Amino acid sequence: MATASNLLGRKLVLAMTACCLLVIFGVSIFYRVNNPNLTVQAKKKSGGMSAMTTGMGGLQEMMVKAEKEPDNVENLVSLGNAFLMMRAWDRALGYLERAKTLQPNNVAVLKSVGICYFQKQMHEQAVEIYEHVLEEQPGDALSHYNLGIIFKHYLNDPQSAATHFRAVVELPHGDAEMKKHAKAELEELGKL
Repeated sequence: MATASNLLGRKLVLAMTACCLLVIFGVSIFYRVNNPNLTVQAKKKSGGMSAMTTGMGGLQEMMVKAEKEPDNVENLVSLGNAFLMMRAWDRALGYLERAKTLQPNNVAVLKSVGICYFQKQMHEQAVEIYEHVLEEQPGDALSHYNLGIIFKHYLNDPQSAATHFRAVVELPHGDAEMKKHAKAELEELGKL
């Protein structure tokens, strides 16, 4: 059973809490009356990923556009790359192969197709794509590196792998990190 002093203490704490809340509420109202233009505005986040940042609605719009404009390579590539980001390799490949048919020498399209083939473990097709990229851009370090990886780890062709890793290492303006990885691969092959 609560004693009289406990009840008095509880009532005192409740009264003080209520008083504090009233003071806070009163000060808040007074401040708002004296500052009527005070507002809080949320800033919109802006992104550089265009249609991909718009979510599924943007994706659906691009798909509708692909049906209405089947020769719009830019839209096909955007769709393909959106599905690449989702790791939906089959969906990505469908749009990217359509774009490749329309622009067979478009290096950006070819690289994306190569990624799809690699991820789908279609290594021979990926080799064909990356070799096509190298016909268009002989100094493309990423294509050389990807070919080195495919030949070394998937097609059991260490000589071809070493050729491509060496090309990466010898490029005058290549990415330092990629060169480092290519050197490590050459060391593993005993070809450095």
